Amino acid sequence: MFLFLWMIVQICLESLPISSSGHTFLLYSYIQKYYETIPSDLLHDFDWALHIITFLVILVFFWDVWWRMILKRAFHVSLVVSSNFWKKFFPAFLFVTVATLVFLSLYIVIPQSLFQIPLILGFCFTLLELFFMNRLLSSQKHAISVSWNIFHAIVLGISNSFLVHIPGVSRFGTNFLVCQLLGYKPQDAFALSWMIFVPFALAGGAYGVIKVLSDHDLIVQLLHIHILLVMVGAGIISYLLLWYFEYLMNHKKLYYLAWYMTLPIALSLGLTLMN
Repeated sequence: MFLFLWMIVQICLESLPISSSGHTFLLYSYIQKYYETIPSDLLHDFDWALHIITFLVILVFFWDVWWRMILKRAFHVSLVVSSNFWKKFFPAFLFVTVATLVFLSLYIVIPQSLFQIPLILGFCFTLLELFFMNRLLSSQKHAISVSWNIFHAIVLGISNSFLVHIPGVSRFGTNFLVCQLLGYKPQDAFALSWMIFVPFALAGGAYGVIKVLSDHDLIVQLLHIHILLVMVGAGIISYLLLWYFEYLMNHKKLYYLAWYMTLPIALSLGLTLMN
């Protein structure tokens, strides 16, 4: 039952800027007080493996959107052999690569000990992020087109490298907000936020799968039809939640998610008091 809950929370909430990792930490912290759970190191590996589901979800959701951003038209296999395709594809590839390399460089260099911040503060930061994001949706008058600006890629890499260490802060929310502040229109900010997440989801998912496959006991628990059905169901819900975020974004109602954040804030406060 615990694995079911973990999968549902991690996969589904990854699609919303409310910190799926913060929610899974809450889930683990509360349940371990009353029930025996899987060791935290195994859960960490399993959590990474679930990013493969997220990767597939965002690939399906954004496939056409990303190609239209890059090529200014729908993708077709025949386009790959044309030189014009690669001229348009390379700047986007370089943009994502630079953001990823900046993130990894700073992630390795910056000690995690600098970010020993309580979960409740991370959730509060996410709440403020959501209100600010919604305010920008209402006030932004001019927006820039996606030009694969390398400086923007560096800024996104830097912001990710710092905030990824802080529990309760949403990487998706941070990417979206930074893209807004850089001047992108909401639809492009939404698509870019997930485009630069692709390398993390793919690499993290591959790492998690390799680690899970090396643990026989965990494989035995996972090779069950109920587990697979929950993964598929959670993936479908994750896809629908991306549509839900897009709806809230288009209607300038991201404050709905901000008000929701009062719930995990209250739960994290309760956890702090219990400890």
